[in-house]
Amino acid sequence: MITQILNIWKSFQKHNVKYITIGGFAVNIYGYNRNTGDLDILIEDSIENRKNLRKAFVDIGIGDFESIETMQFIPGWTDFTLDFGLRLDVMTSVKGLEDKSFDSLLSDATILMIGDTPVNFIDYKNLIIAKKSTNRLKDQLDIEELGKLNDNIDS
Repeated sequence: MITQILNIWKSFQKHNVKYITIGGFAVNIYGYNRNTGDLDILIEDSIENRKNLRKAFVDIGIGDFESIETMQFIPGWTDFTLDFGLRLDVMTSVKGLEDKSFDSLLSDATILMIGDTPVNFIDYKNLIIAKKSTNRLKDQLDIEELGKLNDNIDS
């Protein structure tokens, strides 16, 4: 499963997909390790970026979907099933961050090198804002545990 996720990030890099990893994988990089069944990705909502996403999907074997270029991505509903039951959830907006442009979120992103691949993760402050706005039990737990581990990070 980890190899497939890394291949997704590599393909996004190769095809110049503008994206930010959010959700459970972002929670993990800030120190709270919890299992997640999906890779949540926020993308820049532009025609060029959607075309690049389509190329990346072909590259990683998800398929060639022309509809990627025009469809509405709905968080939690627009996902693509990968191997091992993992889902790739693609979205163009995040609850709680509607007032922020994709470019500002990307400029604030935490970039980690995983192998030789730079991977964009939502920054801690915006992750917490997004988690607070959903008010789901698992997000409340994430906030509590992340707070214990990252009390020195400005949130």
